[in-house]
Amino acid sequence: MQLATQVAATARPRMPQCRQPRRLPEGSIHGAIPPFKQLASHFRYSSAEIGQAYTSQQPEFRGYTMEWNKLVPECVVANYERSKKFYIEVFGFKLMFERPESRFGYLDLDGAQIMLLEGSHMKTPGQPDMHPNEKQFHFQIEVEKLAPLIERLAAHEVSLIAPCTESWYRVDELEHGQIEFFVADPDGFLFRFYEPLGERPVKSSAVLLA
Repeated sequence: MQLATQVAATARPRMPQCRQPRRLPEGSIHGAIPPFKQLASHFRYSSAEIGQAYTSQQPEFRGYTMEWNKLVPECVVANYERSKKFYIEVFGFKLMFERPESRFGYLDLDGAQIMLLEGSHMKTPGQPDMHPNEKQFHFQIEVEKLAPLIERLAAHEVSLIAPCTESWYRVDELEHGQIEFFVADPDGFLFRFYEPLGERPVKSSAVLLA
């Protein structure tokens, strides 16, 4: 476990968080959310429960408190049960709620949220027949410690797409560091998990002129 030792031994001051908590006025429904009546049928909860969830700053599902993100990707997968098991047991997500009849689940990992939907149950009118993996994108997720995730991946014999490395990315006059690696889920969706290392001044002034 040389990698786990390297991760544990590195000083890791927390990086500043840019995401602000979402606050909704009492009794309001955000414009980006589907109409209220649609929500009642979209979820497996009653209208009263849906209204409470969206007017509360921190709704509770399955005894776990979370905040709704404004942007949540939905991955169309080949087998919902297989993907759900992988995301929970390997990646460490928690299942917030699901609609088994639609092969759909909403998952959360310390604020990183994602939706899973089995492809055969995606019946959106006019939706083009295009697999998301043809697009060049990946998901980046911050975790407090990489070592437990690395151990779970090894236990499930999941290979990394790219090895664990230390990287520094410039933001104006500062560089933000992280230990990171790339791994794919069973459907080929690419994830970059990272553990923040903090920040440092840019070493060369020439970089700032670029």
